[in-house]
Amino acid sequence: MLTARTFLLRFLATGSFEFAKSCAKNCIKTAIGRPSFFSFQNVFFKLYVLHLFKIRPIRKITCIGLPGEGAGSQTLMIMRAITFAQMNGLTYVHHPFTNIAHADRPVEEWANAWETQFNLGMGEVFTDGDSNQVVNFAYNLREILPLFGLERGDLTLGLSKTLPEFRKKYYCNKVARKNDVLKICVHVRRGDVTFHGMPGMWTATSVIRLIIADIRRVLDTHRADYQICIFSQGNPGDFAALNTDRTKFFINSDPIWTMRELIEADIFVMAKSSFSYVAALISDGIKLAPSDGFPPLSNWVVVDPSGRFDSAFFEQQLLNLAAPSPVS
Repeated sequence: MLTARTFLLRFLATGSFEFAKSCAKNCIKTAIGRPSFFSFQNVFFKLYVLHLFKIRPIRKITCIGLPGEGAGSQTLMIMRAITFAQMNGLTYVHHPFTNIAHADRPVEEWANAWETQFNLGMGEVFTDGDSNQVVNFAYNLREILPLFGLERGDLTLGLSKTLPEFRKKYYCNKVARKNDVLKICVHVRRGDVTFHGMPGMWTATSVIRLIIADIRRVLDTHRADYQICIFSQGNPGDFAALNTDRTKFFINSDPIWTMRELIEADIFVMAKSSFSYVAALISDGIKLAPSDGFPPLSNWVVVDPSGRFDSAFFEQQLLNLAAPSPVS
C-alpha cells in the first residue's frame, strides 16, 4: 500500500515527465503549423500542480467516458463526478454522452437515447468546448481524490446524499410506475462476462436460484402476490434452472427498456455490474446487492457470495414497502 507522500511523489515525477514530453511535441507541432494537443492527463497534471501549490485552485470538473465503456459505467462515473463536485464546492460541467460501447443502433442515436434516459445534464452547466481549465474526472479519479483529502468510500457516502437529485433528473421526463403486483427483477450478468473470462464479475446460476428461493420463502409467508422477471443476455436455455412458477424471462431485450424495468422493480436482485448499480441507485425499491460487487449503500440488503442474506432485514424492508405512505 502506497503512503500518501509516496503516491504524491510518484505522481509528480511521472506527470512531470509526461507533461514535459507533451510540451515538446506541441512546440514542434506549432512550428510546423499543426494544432497543439494536451491529453486529459496533461491538463490535469498542470491544474493539479497549480492547486497543490495554492497558485490557482481547481474550480471545474467534467466527465467524458473512457473508450470501450458501456452505459452503466459512464453513467456511474458522471454521478460520481457530480457528487464529487458538490462535496468540494466545484462546478460540474456537463458533456453529453458521445460514444458508448455495446451499441445496438447508430452510435449517435445510442448515445442520445442514454442521455435522454438519465437527464444528468439537467440544471448543470454545459461544456463550451474549452477543456484547458477543466479536469476530466473519468480519467483522473484515482489522483484527484487524495488531492481533496478523500477516499473512494467517501464518494459512496456522498452518493447516498445526492441520490434524490439523480432521481429527480431521471423522472423529469417520465412518470414513476406503480406495479399491479410485487415485481421482483433479477439481473443475471452474462453476455460479455463468462466464468473463465471474468470470474470476479460472474455469479453462478445456482447462487441466483438460492437468492430467489429465499425471497420467495419470505413473500409466501406473507402471502404476497408477486412476479419474478429475469433479465440477461445469451441463450435462453442457459437459464432453465431459474424457470419456476411466476417467472418471466427477458433475454437479450432492449438495454434502455431493461434499465427502466430494473429501476421500477419493487425488489431488485443486482448483478456485479455498473449497469445494475446505476439502476439500484435510482430505484426506490428494495435492493439485494452482492457483497463482492460495487459498494452497497447502508439500506441495501447485502448478499454474501454463497447467496445468503439477512432475511429479517429483508422482511422488515418488505413490510416498510407495503406500509401506506403518510398523508402530508
